[in-house]
Amino acid sequence: MSSDVMQMFRSDEIVLAEFREKYPQFGSDLNAHLLDTINGLAVRALIQGRPSAAWYLSKKLVVLEPRTAISRLPHTVDVCCRGLVPRWIKVRVNRMRNAESRPLYEKIYLER
Repeated sequence: MSSDVMQMFRSDEIVLAEFREKYPQFGSDLNAHLLDTINGLAVRALIQGRPSAAWYLSKKLVVLEPRTAISRLPHTVDVCCRGLVPRWIKVRVNRMRNAESRPLYEKIYLER
């Protein structure tokens, strides 16, 4: 699997175009998948330090579905902040608070 978010986005668009032709009855499900993919890839681009890719994907999400983009913004910011903090800092803070360890940001994001 590629780590290039833009390549993954292009691949996803190609596959979704093929599926839209073959299965037009699932158009709304495919659109929902596209929105989830764009949001996830934008978060991934931010965490990888690729702001131009994140900006492009975020603009794409706003153009396709502005309400969804705005409603997901707080969660997206939360996930990005969690993802940018180094793991060793998270572990030390949890030890100081005697807290149970939390799942990684990827698991938190996918549970939504």
